Amino acid sequence: MNLKKYIFLFLIPLVISCNNGHENNTEVKPPNIIPKQKMIEVLVDIHLVEGTTRYGYGKSNNDEDYRDYLFDFVLEKHDISFEDFANSIRYYTSDTYEMTEIYSEVLTELSELQSKAKNE
Repeated sequence: MNLKKYIFLFLIPLVISCNNGHENNTEVKPPNIIPKQKMIEVLVDIHLVEGTTRYGYGKSNNDEDYRDYLFDFVLEKHDISFEDFANSIRYYTSDTYEMTEIYSEVLTELSELQSKAKNE
């Protein structure tokens, strides 16, 4: 995995903010799109990896190989390919409302995890 994957992940908010929104999206769902609930789980794990590596827990926060390893681990954990992940991001960002719902759930789950961690 290379830096392009991380750039892709950081561009998600930009894509969402630039999208006009297609609440009545008539686009046919392509094959191998990650189901919404699984996409939420994957994004939660990806953001946990991002937080872990950004703030230097574990190995050096400058260790690109370690970040790559963790990102690949998340995809493997959920049994999805990078191609399916990228296609799913493109699909879900074609509908701003849908992506907003997904990220609302991601933020809720991350907040719950943070609360549990503080109470331990």
